[in-house]
Amino acid sequence: TEAVKWWRLAAEQGYDRAQYNLGCCYENGEGVEQNYEEAAKWWRLAAEQGNVRAQYNLGCCYGNGDGVEQNYEEAVKWYRKATEQGHAEAQYQMGFFYACGIGIRRAKHEALKWYNGLSPYIDEGNTHQLAGSFDNYAKFFTTVRANGHYATADELHNVMEAMVGVEYGMQTGIWWGYD
Repeated sequence: TEAVKWWRLAAEQGYDRAQYNLGCCYENGEGVEQNYEEAAKWWRLAAEQGNVRAQYNLGCCYGNGDGVEQNYEEAVKWYRKATEQGHAEAQYQMGFFYACGIGIRRAKHEALKWYNGLSPYIDEGNTHQLAGSFDNYAKFFTTVRANGHYATADELHNVMEAMVGVEYGMQTGIWWGYD
């Protein structure tokens, strides 16, 4: 399409927003044939110039193995760069990676720091912000409800989580049941 033509011209001249947009075109197959390798290539160029959205997308590429070899350490590197510029979704990913020990040493206290930093951006609470102990779990639901928000648990893994959640204010839950 015409947009791809102009973005490519600007991207080839080093304009980071055009590189980011061209990467999105390749990711979604808009105006070009879908190609994750090309998407990652253009996002890397933009990310290296400090484009926060490209940094986040490149982190996703490495986390999922889309267009690049899956590499969790690289995912953490790019998510961290995006968080330094205030990218909330990258901050969530950092919390998740710390909570699960993906590409980084598992550290629930670190996960909790990343999740707590998201509070200005969320109007619904879910158990991804918990990162751990019973007290955090119970306090989470109590706090969410006290703030007038809707408390959800989107990854209930055992009966005890469900029982505690209901007791302390959970309003919606999804049962995965594989633990």
